[in-house]
Amino acid sequence: MRSRHASPLQISLLEDRTTPAVTASLSGSILNILGSVTTPGDIITIEHQGAGTFEVSDGATSVGTFAKVTTVRFTTSGENDTVLLDLGGGYTGQVVGNLGTGDNALTINNGTLTGNITVISGNGNDSLNLDSNIKGVAVFNLGNGDNTFAHKVGLNITGTLALYGGSGNDTIVSNGLTTTSRLVVAFGNGENTIALENTTVNGTLGIGGGLGTDSVLLDNVTVAGDTSIQLVGGSDDTALIAKSQLLGNLTTVAVNDLTLGGASSVAKSFLIYGGNTRNDVTINGDVTLDVRFSLPMMAGNLIGNSNINVGANSVIGRDFAVSGTLISQFGTNVLINSGAKINRDFLYTGTNSDDVVEVSGAVTRNLGVATRGGNDTVIIADNATALIGRATFDLGTGDDFLEFNRDIVGTSLRLSINAGDGSDIVSLGATASIGGLTNILLGAGNDTLILASDHTGQLTVDGGAGSDTVIFEATATITGMNVNLGAGDDLAIDNGAVFGGTTKILNGGSGIDTANALGFLTVTKVGIEIFV
Repeated sequence: MRSRHASPLQISLLEDRTTPAVTASLSGSILNILGSVTTPGDIITIEHQGAGTFEVSDGATSVGTFAKVTTVRFTTSGENDTVLLDLGGGYTGQVVGNLGTGDNALTINNGTLTGNITVISGNGNDSLNLDSNIKGVAVFNLGNGDNTFAHKVGLNITGTLALYGGSGNDTIVSNGLTTTSRLVVAFGNGENTIALENTTVNGTLGIGGGLGTDSVLLDNVTVAGDTSIQLVGGSDDTALIAKSQLLGNLTTVAVNDLTLGGASSVAKSFLIYGGNTRNDVTINGDVTLDVRFSLPMMAGNLIGNSNINVGANSVIGRDFAVSGTLISQFGTNVLINSGAKINRDFLYTGTNSDDVVEVSGAVTRNLGVATRGGNDTVIIADNATALIGRATFDLGTGDDFLEFNRDIVGTSLRLSINAGDGSDIVSLGATASIGGLTNILLGAGNDTLILASDHTGQLTVDGGAGSDTVIFEATATITGMNVNLGAGDDLAIDNGAVFGGTTKILNGGSGIDTANALGFLTVTKVGIEIFV
């Protein structure tokens, strides 16, 4: 009987059947790509090889080649993924991407995408580098995290470009971008930086930020439509508009430090809505229509003064209007520098705190200042451009100071001053000449009125209650007046003014009133008890 010997077991090597973590499949003409790379640090490459054919790779491993693709759709997992979309010289179709959570990076390059692209990402520090032109709508939502966006110089988007971010410190750097439609940049809470340089937007531009310190720079930017910058919620947000031409309206909301640079212009109106914290506005550029600044009506928690400065070479084509708030404990300060020009009206409504208004630049038509409460200072400096409208001042309660040194031409126009209650000082300087009526109401308090100005029309003064002082300087020429010093022990001094006209009355009112004996020789004096 033959013995049987079992053959020894043999072990042979099998071929490598490791399945890549990235999978790809074709559903109709939609290329679906899922997962993350097998080896951390590798790149998911989606490469267009022409005519709608794509090869997908997981690092150096090919996942497959797919033809007749009209839509590329990729979704990564929660790893730190890097995705390269290589357009292979150009691709016509749609792109939809979801980078998921993790610190992700997406680069799009090598040709033009003709079609729309939408990419979203979850939590993580993501970066987007766009080196391809897009003929379509491009929407990128980078989610929460410290995200960055950059692109090649000369990037062209034939459509709308929208960039969104959530909470985190986001950075948007754009140099040499052109869009044929809208550009939207909106980010959430965090310290965000948005810099647009050498950029042309042939639609509207919208920029937004949430809580945190945001910084916006527009440098050599042209916008065909309206521009909006809203940085709501921060306490130290800045926006600098330099060497830019904004061809529509410019609207800003809650920008703490806002500058319109000297080589910049706004073709329509500049609308400034202040926030509940410090509001500093500098205007060195030109605005074709109106400039309007307003504080929120319920700014009871306002922290810090609002300061508005109009530079020496600025031209405002129509009205400049400032509106404060009644319930703020901080004032609003406005400076219109010499050399600036407001081609129509300057209208100011202040706060219940201490306001400062100084107008040295030209105002062509009407000038109206209402400071409300507080100890306010208003200075209207001399300027070669006369007002061809009315000048109206309502100083409200408080110890206020008003100095007026400007001409008002036309006999039908007038100067009206209501100093309000408090110990006020009102001075009409030697360079002021009033062609129409002048009405001055000093209100209750121990007030001082200094008249060094010329008045072609009738001058009417009501001193109100209190011990007031009225001084007529030698430079003054008064053509008709009716001055009533009101209740209180008042003092009237004539330092050599010229009194003309048919009506020239100085009435001391009630109280023990005093006038200098050598003055007012041609004036009818009533109720003056003491001459010194």
